Amino acid sequence: MVKRLGVIPAATACTRRTVHGGRESRTHSGGRYTLRQVRTLLGSYSPRKPEYRAAVPRIAVFAGA
Repeated sequence: MVKRLGVIPAATACTRRTVHGGRESRTHSGGRYTLRQVRTLLGSYSPRKPEYRAAVPRIAVFAGA
């Protein structure tokens, strides 16, 4: 949904995670979003699974929407 809406993360971070029992490491990138971006995403979010539908109000309270 982020790509469809064209929301770009405010910051990205790369972390190194171990795999294969700690013998190797791989980089893992993750995006950090502002509260304004979270509100935009939340306004467009319409999940199909009932447990996700139940979580939407809790996310809205956290985001201050």
